[in-house]
Amino acid sequence: ALRFACQLLGWEMHVLDVGDEAIGKLLGLQQAQIATDISPEVLEHEKEKPDVLIAIQPASPDPVSGCGSEHCSAHDENFRPIEALDEVVSQISWHGTINQLSQDHGHMDWSHARLMADWCWNAGGTRLRVPEIQASPRLSLEPMAREADAATVIRERRSVQNMDGKTAISKEVFYKMLTRVMPEPGRSPWDAVKHWTPAIDLALFVHRVRDVEPGLYVLVRSGTPDTFRKHLVGGVCKHDGGEWTKPGGCPGNLPLYRLTRGDTRKVSEALSCNQEIASGGAFAVAMLSHLSDCLEQEGTFGWRRVYWESGMLGQILYLESQAAGLRGTGIGCFFDQETLDWIGMDSSYCDIYHFTLGGSLWDRRIQTLDPYTYKLLHSVDEVLRFSVGDRVLCYVGEPGTGSWAPGTITGLWERDCPYKIQLDAGTMAFAPVDDERLVREA
Repeated sequence: ALRFACQLLGWEMHVLDVGDEAIGKLLGLQQAQIATDISPEVLEHEKEKPDVLIAIQPASPDPVSGCGSEHCSAHDENFRPIEALDEVVSQISWHGTINQLSQDHGHMDWSHARLMADWCWNAGGTRLRVPEIQASPRLSLEPMAREADAATVIRERRSVQNMDGKTAISKEVFYKMLTRVMPEPGRSPWDAVKHWTPAIDLALFVHRVRDVEPGLYVLVRSGTPDTFRKHLVGGVCKHDGGEWTKPGGCPGNLPLYRLTRGDTRKVSEALSCNQEIASGGAFAVAMLSHLSDCLEQEGTFGWRRVYWESGMLGQILYLESQAAGLRGTGIGCFFDQETLDWIGMDSSYCDIYHFTLGGSLWDRRIQTLDPYTYKLLHSVDEVLRFSVGDRVLCYVGEPGTGSWAPGTITGLWERDCPYKIQLDAGTMAFAPVDDERLVREA
């Protein structure tokens, strides 16, 4: 998301290959260990861990990027190269003491979270270096189903709540989406993590793609197709022989292969904790990682880094589905080992995350308001138009297509909403603003 935002502005972003110790020194996190007025028990609970260091900087003036103004130059005399931070860190002097963040730590046990944070520590390097600055074209998602620019697509991105179970996509849209998740050099957002070795392959449960047979497919991102095939040792692929054929119309440079054909809707639903959302879309995804390679190359930090990569893949699929007039969502509940067993992956692979996209069904109980509506909220000290017991009409539904429902004011300023309304239909409603468009006199 940050890389896309930078590209919209014509700026460059890079995730720096820096270890946690160096980041901690830069942020002064070691100062927490020398605090004298906070007990050791509280310090242990409130210990902060470094996560990632990102460099954001102007790109070189370039007509393609649209970045060439006086405020957008990497050669500005006030611009300090990231390399200079090496020297800055060694000269930092910290003053004062840290403050205690919470007065109560007795009701939660975070020991397992701290254990995982320690286990995934990034030894990394100590030098703060950024790759050579290269201007990139401004971001364009090339919407396929409607006219909208990238900023609009990003702002409208929402997780689908329910699939319609019928919307299909064309094979052209399908292949384009998969092309976007391939880690090609110079393509956003992968240009921000040039030092990463791709670690995730995609198992695709294809349900409703026109001119592409339903079945199980794999998109090989992390290595060669031959290498991936060596890790298929059983499951549905072995039983059916594992077709390993490219679907019709697939671009030659897209490493997409069909493993088995047939209806996989019930299977994908069952493997995603029996959630219908995994079977009601155009296709569903299981993100598979050859984790043993990551751990060998990057140490235990590889586990953390693989999840970062899965998040980037999910974000791309979110935006691509939105640009195509669809909706997508991550699926956090799934049976990982059962997924691997059904596909036939060996024990070196892990199932990292699931995703699905397709035609959405809108929950009419959810109301959509204009952005920054919270700025219209009245102060608690201001006089509201209605009091508890007043009869009102409450607008329910989407703007322009909803309806007015009668009810009674039963509370004021609950959940940061001026009105709590008991509707005559039996449901409860909360009006986020005291506005005639939402609540009016009955």
